Amino acid sequence: MRVVIIDDEAKSREVLKILLVDYKQVEVVGEASDVKSALEVIKSTKPDFIFLDIKLNTEEGFDILDELPDRTFEIIFVTSYDNYALKAIKYAAFDYLLKPIVLDELGKTLEKLGNRIQNKTRKEDNQIMVHTGNLVKKLDPEEIQYVIADGAYSNIFVSGTSYSISKTLKDLETLYLGNKNFIRINRGIVVNGDFIKEYTKGAYFSITMRDNRVFEVSRRKKAEVLEKINLK
Repeated sequence: MRVVIIDDEAKSREVLKILLVDYKQVEVVGEASDVKSALEVIKSTKPDFIFLDIKLNTEEGFDILDELPDRTFEIIFVTSYDNYALKAIKYAAFDYLLKPIVLDELGKTLEKLGNRIQNKTRKEDNQIMVHTGNLVKKLDPEEIQYVIADGAYSNIFVSGTSYSISKTLKDLETLYLGNKNFIRINRGIVVNGDFIKEYTKGAYFSITMRDNRVFEVSRRKKAEVLEKINLK
């Protein structure tokens, strides 16, 4: 995990770096003492998170965050002031540590942060890249309503829009659609169980999606599909 330390006191930055020595998963990639230098180092190093002091001489750490509304890094405030916690929450702070830092509290914060970043990375790795005109869009698998095979291609349906992708249905199942929500109902269609509206009970087994699209379930798949639907 890459971190930038922002504190107007050099001694405080050094103490924090010493405390971080035993955390091999953390790499200090930059430090700053004021708003201007902090913005520069954040933009150049792209950290996973920052340690941020509230008071930076005549400025505040919040001034940095105001300049970066689309930030992707997590924020851990490290400060001597305990009366800014509510404001920190409004800035979506991950944690709020008071000086002097308690090593045990720091360890718990870093452990939780590591889990969050790992989960976030895993989710991003699982996103499907699709092309729409000159744009490339990222789709989260849970957004997908259903996928229909089209030879060596597949058509992905999301919120009334379809995207063609140069992967077979089997490829998509292997790479992205492996969780229990997705159900293969016949040779050419995979549906997201979360988007099933209703299904028939008779010999003719069909399912209706939330967008009112109706699909027939193959006889061979009927028992398996019913089992997965009833498990949800």
